[in-house]
Amino acid sequence: MRQRAFRVMAGVGLLCVVNAVGAAGGGESVASAGSVSVPRQEVEALLATLPAERRGQLAQNPAALEQWTRDRLAGQLLLQEATSRKWEARPEVAAQLEAARREVVTRSYLASVSQVPADFPSESELNSAYQRSKASLLVPAGYRVSQVFIPAPAGDKAAQARARKSLAEVVKKARQPKADFSRLVAEYGKTAGSSEAETGWVTLDQLLPEVRPVVVNLTPGDISEPVQSAAGFHVLKLVELRAARAATLDEARPLLRERMRQERQSELANRYLDGLANGAAVKVDSAALKSILDQAATPAAAAPAVKP
Repeated sequence: MRQRAFRVMAGVGLLCVVNAVGAAGGGESVASAGSVSVPRQEVEALLATLPAERRGQLAQNPAALEQWTRDRLAGQLLLQEATSRKWEARPEVAAQLEAARREVVTRSYLASVSQVPADFPSESELNSAYQRSKASLLVPAGYRVSQVFIPAPAGDKAAQARARKSLAEVVKKARQPKADFSRLVAEYGKTAGSSEAETGWVTLDQLLPEVRPVVVNLTPGDISEPVQSAAGFHVLKLVELRAARAATLDEARPLLRERMRQERQSELANRYLDGLANGAAVKVDSAALKSILDQAATPAAAAPAVKP
């Protein structure tokens, strides 16, 4: 099954999108349903892909990790159900599986015969590529965001009703002159199950999709209207904004190097394929192909009219 992109909480209610690779099964499980489980090792492997700062922020809101665990378990249950019904034996599914197998084999083999030399690109080649494309190499805008977050998971009508009673008051107090946002968070953290997320510097794509269009329209010091996500409600404060700017060569180096290596690998792969397609042993019946084209281009004869 194709690896899916898992959304993982990177602040209290703020998500970072990462690609998680499932760990080997076995050992202690953290979630189960019948014979299906999510091993502890798999969750630990997921967390290991996150920077230390993100893991610390995630620790403030374990509900996000629980939701990921539930989603992971649901995927395994779905696979178990499909397998129990021998879904993979259906002709159309079997054809897709075979097509996927051929795709994986050919892509893997092609990658092995079109490997890029380890020392590519050289420093000179990197510098030349940077000069040609530096206008498009940008450090994206950075945001520091704090929030009052009131958990109210989707589907929990009681929690959502309780949260809505507090939201108007939270916004009103947060927008008062000289309001102390941290003190406000502490107040609602005791009475409404709220907590504060200080994201540190993040880019827009590291935030929840629901909050991105809100944050991008805030100026430092602004307080947002409540934003609802699958996890609950967020009242956001933009603490600081860092505008996008041109990247230096050192900043652009990792991305630029990876891009150049991908381009070179693509060139080598295409060259290898061209060699196969135009090899001495290849024979193509051009006349037969032309006949097929001519036949396809000829309009079908009209069916004889049927007398009433």
